Amino acid sequence: MKLFSRKKSSLSLSINAIVVLILAITMLGLGLGFMKNMFSNVSKNFGDVSAEVKKDMIQRIQDSGEKVVLNKYDIEMKQSSEEVIYVAINEEVAAAGASSLFTMALQAAAGAGSSNAGYQVGSGSVCMTEDQVSLIGGEQKIDAGEAEVFPVYIKTDANDKGTCKYTIIVSEGGAEYERGEFYVNVK
Repeated sequence: MKLFSRKKSSLSLSINAIVVLILAITMLGLGLGFMKNMFSNVSKNFGDVSAEVKKDMIQRIQDSGEKVVLNKYDIEMKQSSEEVIYVAINEEVAAAGASSLFTMALQAAAGAGSSNAGYQVGSGSVCMTEDQVSLIGGEQKIDAGEAEVFPVYIKTDANDKGTCKYTIIVSEGGAEYERGEFYVNVK
């Protein structure tokens, strides 16, 4: 009798373990599905924000008549952080129905052998190197009378500090078209 009771209780224990395991796997699946939906909504909202920034910048540059506009001119950052700003280019060179090819470059700091991309504004400032400020490379085609918006990625490290000035030089056909300047203050 005791032997039969022991087998029944061990069978009952195995069934309980299987039920608990199935419930745990189900909950894990639901949790992962929830997290996937949350992150996809966040990236969708980020895309919407970028689309809204692009729309606002195009409207702003066309209303102002300027050739190059940045969405931020003074950027406050912490050490070892990242920021994205946007530069809008208004095409005013090509004839109707044509287009122009633009390139962007970051002006290097003055001084031979300097790897810094910005000019020190305050004493004791340490500016970011050129590989910490990323522009879209290559030629960018913009149709006559249109404007386009491009991202500029900024990444600070633990060595950066103080305020530095950076210049984006926009060229069309090898000639300078316009400049856009911004300041980064790393605290």
